[in-house]
Amino acid sequence: MAEAGSGLLEVVPGANEAHVSRFAQTLNDAPIPAAARTALRFLLAQASPLSGRGRELQIYSSHHAPVWRLGAHIVVIHDLISLHSPFQHRAQTLYFLLLLPRILAAAEHVVFISESVRNEVAGHLGAWVLRKSTVIPSFSHRLTHPLPEPAEREQDLHLFVGARYRHKNLGVVLQAFQQLNLEKPRRLKVVGFAPEVWGETLGQLFPKGLPDWLLLEDYCPGGELQRLYRRAAALIYPSLAEGQGLPPLEAMAAGMPVICSDIPVLRETCGDASLFFSPDSATDLAAAVGRLEAMRQENRLTPLLDAGRNQLAGFSRESIQARWRGLLERIADQTKAKNL
Repeated sequence: MAEAGSGLLEVVPGANEAHVSRFAQTLNDAPIPAAARTALRFLLAQASPLSGRGRELQIYSSHHAPVWRLGAHIVVIHDLISLHSPFQHRAQTLYFLLLLPRILAAAEHVVFISESVRNEVAGHLGAWVLRKSTVIPSFSHRLTHPLPEPAEREQDLHLFVGARYRHKNLGVVLQAFQQLNLEKPRRLKVVGFAPEVWGETLGQLFPKGLPDWLLLEDYCPGGELQRLYRRAAALIYPSLAEGQGLPPLEAMAAGMPVICSDIPVLRETCGDASLFFSPDSATDLAAAVGRLEAMRQENRLTPLLDAGRNQLAGFSRESIQARWRGLLERIADQTKAKNL
């Protein structure tokens, strides 16, 4: 089942994605409880193999996939965040605990968007997952045409993208900037901010009201986000769990330095193109911001930015297409061999 904006059909050569995307989007927009939405998605996915009548290779670009097998199909798994943070999506957590093993067992092949997620799933379910799986990164059209770096950035402005869930770890960033602003003024702009998630944290950290250096924005249009990637001094990405982590790559495409939490999946995504910090330490993050500022003042940022441009090659349309093509050819060869 395609997720909105997944871009899967843009990069998978000649494959048939399960024909349920339009209905899934309707469910996403429907004013119904999350548990009901999950149940309807599940039922929709169970019926979708009938559309191929067992003859076509179908691709389900998320975990909403059949628990039974009529013909060959591929399932794409993005993350296990609902297991890390069960309080965020309780219905989805139950779905993963009860149904994910059956979904993966029924698939001809499983694609994970990062090696970290694949290893994590294998740790939960067993080594059999490794034998029928491949790692292919998620595609983002925002990486297709890297943006040129502007002549000058706002050196006091730092960007945080996507603060809608607790695992995004906004609290540690706010504490770090409290420390940093004792030395000199710096601004933090948070886009994709959910007040219902972080309201209590803000009240505890800023009992007298929000400071002038904190800029909060609920919704940020794509064009404005691109401009922020070109204006701000750095992206701060402190997440505690990810499937892949697209914002750091989008920042690199705009020539923006990145500071990431030191977790395996972001090490995998960013390579040598980011500064890293311990995600549970505001002091460590403040030190990383200070290191980046020193690198800029001493004209030592070029190697980091060059590493970012090199890192993007593994997430290009051509690279992802080649990996999908190789997988589909292997599956076709295996199918022919079974039929001989």
